This record gives sequence, structure tokens and C-alpha cells, in this order.
Amino acid sequence: MSAEVDAGSDAGTTCLAAAEVCDGDDDDCDGTADDGCPVPGPTGRGEGGDLDLIGATTTQAANTEFTLGCAVGEALVGIAGAAYESIDRLAIQCAPATLARGISTPYQYLVAVGGATTSTAHGGTGGTAFASACPANMVVTGARAWVADTTTGRSIYGVQLRCSRLTVGAVGAHVLVPGDQPMELSRIGTGNAGLPPSPVDVACPTGRVMTGLTGWYGPWPLYDAFTTVNGLRPRCDEVTVELVAAG
Repeated sequence: MSAEVDAGSDAGTTCLAAAEVCDGDDDDCDGTADDGCPVPGPTGRGEGGDLDLIGATTTQAANTEFTLGCAVGEALVGIAGAAYESIDRLAIQCAPATLARGISTPYQYLVAVGGATTSTAHGGTGGTAFASACPANMVVTGARAWVADTTTGRSIYGVQLRCSRLTVGAVGAHVLVPGDQPMELSRIGTGNAGLPPSPVDVACPTGRVMTGLTGWYGPWPLYDAFTTVNGLRPRCDEVTVELVAAG
């Protein structure tokens, strides 16, 4: 049974005390809205793993391995570097995922993606500078690459990222999962007209997003005076968020 509480002469209203629910109102009339309701806490990282190899590894002569990764609580949101026919140089762009509590009954938790930072680039010095980033509040969940072989080795002749929005997963799991309707960005790398490459698609498993990659750069198989990125192996992880009780 609810009780009437005077909300104050300035307000000129009466509060009907009831059990506090997470709806943005002061239901129990104690002067604090949503006291005890969960609020977004720190983000973290759950299960993860590497995707299939794209291109060549250090088994190809003179290739050098490098690893790029986002911090815990961040997701990959883009790539940068230089390219022409191939990917000459590569860096990744990472951004933190944050959880905002929307006003609704019951609450909806809305995922936002913060400002991006760009890693160190690895590879050669040729090509034209590029940056390919997901739209606001989207992260990378898949990619298509174009790979071709010659008698002297394998290399990557184009990359296209796939981006998705994040939503909150099943109740109690608090995993930030990719939503519906992913979008594809423009292809980076024109390819070589005399060497038709084959497309290779990779995608994160359900509930995971890209958080980094291992790559290999070395002599370009078509002309070894140039250094190019010849292989990639993306990594996908769960991005998690902790819901903590309000004070």
C-alpha cells in the first residue's frame, strides 16, 4: 500500500510512495530517482580467438610478423596506412565502447563508441595514405580481402571492412554484441590488372567484434624493391560491460 508524501511547498505536488523501479522517477519518494538500480560500470573482455589467415605468413621468405591490438574495453573501428595496388603499410584504429542508460521502462542500455586512436603502422614506405573508419557508434565485425599468388609469393591486393552497431546481449550476460544490418566500407587497394585476386571473407563469430590482428610484411611478390603487407590474421573478442548497483 502506497503512502502520500509531501513533495514540498515549492513543488506544490504530492508524491505517492511506491516500490522503486528503474524508470527514471523517484518512485519511493526518498528524493533520489532510481536509487539501487544498476548503472553501467567498467567494460572488459571475454572469450575470443583468431580468425582464418588472409594471405601469407613468415613461411614466405623475408616476411616479418607484427601484432596490433586494442586495449581491454575497446574495439577495432578502422584501419589506416598507405596503399596502391597492394596494402603497403597498415595501422589499426581502436575506440572504447561505453554503455549509457536510456530512460524507459524497463531501462534500455544504449551502446556508444568513443573517439578513436591510431596505432603504429607497419610495412613499407610506398603507396598513397588512406584511412577507412566505421561510421559513428559502429565497430568492425568482418572483412573481405583480395589475395593473389605468383611464383614468388602471396600478397593482399585489397581490403574492405564490415561494420556493425553494438547492442546489449542477453540479460545477465552483458556482452556487447553486433546488431543487425551491417554495412561495408569502400575497398582499399586497387589490385593489379594482370593478376586477378580471389576474394576471402572473414567474420567474427556471434557475439564478438574485431579487437586486433597479426600481420606479415615483406617484399612485394611482383617487385621485391617494394615492401607490402602480405598477410593478415584478424582477432575477435567479446566486449563486456559490468552493471553495478547505484549508491
